Amino acid sequence: GYAFLDLYRVTHDPKWLHRAIKFAQFCLDYGKHHLARTPDRPFSLFEGLAGTIYFMADILTPAYARFPAFE
Repeated sequence: GYAFLDLYRVTHDPKWLHRAIKFAQFCLDYGKHHLARTPDRPFSLFEGLAGTIYFMADILTPAYARFPAFE
């Protein structure tokens, strides 16, 4: 998701924002599709709920989105 947001921030091409939004929608359907597995650390930043919540918050302001603890 953050790759799409970074590409949007750099290029200002709306297709990358659209893809980020579609990925966010995919995240909202967590558990409804059979691609998901149970994470080892369900509340962690990288594979759990914390990272998903952080991404959902950043999708609201894509121009200011940054990968947590990296940028």
